[in-house]
Amino acid sequence: MLVLASDASDTALIIVPVFIAAIGFAALNLWWTFKRSAAMLERHLRERGYVLVSRQYRWLMRGPFWWRASKGQSVYRFAAEDAEGVRHEGWARVGGFFFGLLSNQVDIRWDAEPRDQGGPGFPVVMPGERLR
Repeated sequence: MLVLASDASDTALIIVPVFIAAIGFAALNLWWTFKRSAAMLERHLRERGYVLVSRQYRWLMRGPFWWRASKGQSVYRFAAEDAEGVRHEGWARVGGFFFGLLSNQVDIRWDAEPRDQGGPGFPVVMPGERLR
């Protein structure tokens, strides 16, 4: 089959704009995903009396949500402060399993709080005391 120059240029006139539109759509989708998931996490914490201090989007290292997050969900490692100013850290899975970020679901897994042992974290010998 003989391809004429006009047919090749017509094909290029169709393929190039479609390719540019696909790249633009992918970039817009990525931007929306980050904005929507960050806003959902911040709103969820604010409604529960916390202030979001920091957040990190996690692509691979997804903590407790490693096998429990679908492609449409976002996973964050975050730090938040409560009303007393105490810092808490945890993991958040944002979005529903089937509808992703179109749902308003946010699941939080807080890190275990350190337990107070009732004293300093290292051996201290006070004057007049003996080690046992």
